[in-house]
Amino acid sequence: MSTIITPKRTFKFNGITLQDVDPTMTPEQVIEAYTPNYPSLAYCVVGEPQVADDGSEITYVIDKPPAKTKGL
Repeated sequence: MSTIITPKRTFKFNGITLQDVDPTMTPEQVIEAYTPNYPSLAYCVVGEPQVADDGSEITYVIDKPPAKTKGL
């Protein structure tokens, strides 16, 4: 009997470790799922996955900073 093991994914963003929402989701879909709680993720791109001890670690990198508003 064979057992299928799905490697664990963790996501790093701005010093925060985010858990995998759903292993079937793409990293871009995980960004969309976390954006309501972390709005800066909307400006991120997916970095290269790194091999970790218990799976893979994917880092989100800010691609373009949000526009600053004057006077607030």
